Amino acid sequence: MIIEIDGGQHNENEYDKERTNYLENKGFKVVRFWNNEVLNNMQICLDVIYKILNTPHPLALQVPLPQGAREKEKTQRAKSNESR
Repeated sequence: MIIEIDGGQHNENEYDKERTNYLENKGFKVVRFWNNEVLNNMQICLDVIYKILNTPHPLALQVPLPQGAREKEKTQRAKSNESR
């Protein structure tokens, strides 16, 4: 995920649109907030970020994991959490 905090100079900016398209084609999710949104409504911005981070990527839902891979992943994650 790429998070951008922009001022008014980025409103309807063609370069920003092209760059966003390029990054999204590379698999990134670009999220933009206006400066005043971050300064005046930080919690709303954080809620948006949290929701995006907790929503599975559409491509992840299309690719089946090999037999047993999900269980292996859960075991590795649990071991990693124990070592913290």
